[in-house]
Amino acid sequence: MAFEIFGFTVGDLAAIGALIASPLIFWFGYSRTRKSEQIKIARECMDRIKLKHQKFDEFDDKNPHPPVSDMDTRKFVELTEPIRDVLLEIEYFSYLVDKHEIGDKIVIRYYYTKVMPILGRMEHAINRFSQYDPTLQVTNVTTLNEVLEKYYEWIKGMYDIWHRYRKKGDVRTRVVP
Repeated sequence: MAFEIFGFTVGDLAAIGALIASPLIFWFGYSRTRKSEQIKIARECMDRIKLKHQKFDEFDDKNPHPPVSDMDTRKFVELTEPIRDVLLEIEYFSYLVDKHEIGDKIVIRYYYTKVMPILGRMEHAINRFSQYDPTLQVTNVTTLNEVLEKYYEWIKGMYDIWHRYRKKGDVRTRVVP
């Protein structure tokens, strides 16, 4: 005679326990792997941002902005290319956060503190161009003012994504209103 509990044999209880435990074990293992993958992706993105930011710093130290009278299209493109490179990397990282490829709030908040100063620095670098003639033709059809507005819109979009994850009490770090 088999041992029974509430009309179930020990074998029945073991089978029920296995059915309940299997999805739980899978879920815990999957969530741990998913978080590790998010950390890995975030670290790779941040490494690329730091590399581009370092190149920007080196370029910025060697190439101060020219006097207002010396600014031309070629010089503008040359000076904004390192800024654009950093912003492209931050935009990619922001896209992954926005699409929840990196969705763990702890991971996002950690990198928030790393990305925001760099994003603020890029915005400050763009602000330096506001001293130049806003009607300067940057391309055949685009003026400096139009390009700066596009940069500000681009940066604002990234701020909006990242500020969804800031901790309560964090100060908004925007340079331009």
